[in-house]
Amino acid sequence: MSARAQKETQSSNHALDDAPKELHRRADWHGIESLSDHELLALVLSEPETQVKDVLAQQGLRLLIQNYGNLALLQHLRPHSLRDQFSLCPAHAYRLAAAFQLGQRAHRDALIPPTNRPLNYEMIVHWARPRLAGLEHEEVWVLCVNSHTALRSAWQVGKGGIHGCGLLARDILVPVVRDGASGFILVHNHPSGDPTPSSEDIDLTRGIQIAAMSLCIPLLDHVVVARGGARSFFELGYLDR
Repeated sequence: MSARAQKETQSSNHALDDAPKELHRRADWHGIESLSDHELLALVLSEPETQVKDVLAQQGLRLLIQNYGNLALLQHLRPHSLRDQFSLCPAHAYRLAAAFQLGQRAHRDALIPPTNRPLNYEMIVHWARPRLAGLEHEEVWVLCVNSHTALRSAWQVGKGGIHGCGLLARDILVPVVRDGASGFILVHNHPSGDPTPSSEDIDLTRGIQIAAMSLCIPLLDHVVVARGGARSFFELGYLDR
């Protein structure tokens, strides 16, 4: 168990006998952020008439809290993993996964660059790292831009890796052409934590750039994000603009 989880376990012992109504009161008076991770999990999973202590007493939830004191890791577990690894009932597993997904989407939407401002490298990284850097699998996104290089739309075009999902140039260019984009930017993550582009990344990106040039739609950049930072193909000299 992490130090943070141990601390929260100690600090929330007094809340084990609280009914959800008491947690509601504290959330109203002190803000929802005042509740510990344990209390938030219990609030999500408890029914109106259920005691919080009854929820936390479930063996599956106790194991989940002990093994995943870091919510950044917990949020990526799928419902079937929550069911199988921690013996949560299906309703609790789906409810917990839905709660994390809502939080991720709210955080993502708050980071979407304004549509009337030209995108730059810093804005792309600001959008991509919170969304992709912590994932245990690769995702490939296309950011379509207008004639002022402002964001037009964002599309996930691959999951499981550029190479693992058999991604082709046409898979990337379909949403670009469909949206009438004036240009586009590729973004993908490296679960290894190292954002350095691989030789395969470079070769595939150059192939995509050539295909895009035949349509007179420029590939403006390809940004790789990871826990260890981010890299721009354009700034590294792998792309000519």
